[in-house]
Amino acid sequence: MSVVAWTEVRSAYMVAKLGTVSAAADTLGVHRATTLRHIDALETELGSKLFQRHQRGYTPTDVGQELLEVGSRADDELTQWLGRARHRQDEPAGELIITALPGFEVTLLRAMIRMQRDFPAVSCRVVTTEQLMRMEFGEAHVALRAGPRPSDPDFVVLHHSSHSLGLYAHQSYVQQHGFPATDADFGQHHFCAGGEVSDHVGPLEWIEQNVPPENITLRTDSLLIGQSAVVQGHCIGPLWQAAAEQDDNLVEVIAPRPDWSIDFWIVTHVDLHRTTKVQSFVHRLKETELDLGVAHRHWPAP
Repeated sequence: MSVVAWTEVRSAYMVAKLGTVSAAADTLGVHRATTLRHIDALETELGSKLFQRHQRGYTPTDVGQELLEVGSRADDELTQWLGRARHRQDEPAGELIITALPGFEVTLLRAMIRMQRDFPAVSCRVVTTEQLMRMEFGEAHVALRAGPRPSDPDFVVLHHSSHSLGLYAHQSYVQQHGFPATDADFGQHHFCAGGEVSDHVGPLEWIEQNVPPENITLRTDSLLIGQSAVVQGHCIGPLWQAAAEQDDNLVEVIAPRPDWSIDFWIVTHVDLHRTTKVQSFVHRLKETELDLGVAHRHWPAP
């Protein structure tokens, strides 16, 4: 049905419902002559009279009565649809794609559970990756990232928290290899170093500058893998201070330094940041404490 035909049907329906052209015109906010023109045009198109005209108003014919019945059902359906549409706009629903570095899935999971308890119509997809996904193409709605503050002008960036790293060894490692009391002892020990993304991780930079290459027994871009190797007693490497202090089996080799602190950021795209769904999850993620102990739980004690 064309836009013109829809307008004509709407005018005729309001006359059938209200009984007079004047009442219909007032309700529709148009001139009385416009309503009459719509009725005449629709009757001409249908080849049937919709109303019997008399001094008291307009009485629907059989065809006009059918229009009133169909129009009433359509009016009810549209009213219900508008209510559902407004409700969906106010309450988050649909898929939410969230991403974080490997090892921080539990933090996303805790925020996600709180989100879905409040808004069960939201379905979440969690993606773990070392790379910042292309949020401008909808690859992710919310990202939890670590390191320098993302500088893309299309991103909205909120600070989540800061955490320090130190160099640690497991008691089982110390029992087997001893404790490096001085820098000269590093040549007698095994270390975990970073891969291509170690430039912004203070203790990994320190290892590159102070440990002989032949003493680096493991290289990995995954902080989780490196931490798991330390917890397993395989080597000396960086661990989160807050998590290491909760494990009596870990020995501090080098205490955290001021430049060994890492910032965590919540990142959204500027076009999506103000949507109810993204705002609701960001609010819950900001209130969720960062889980730093995944490596300690991932492996059994050596």
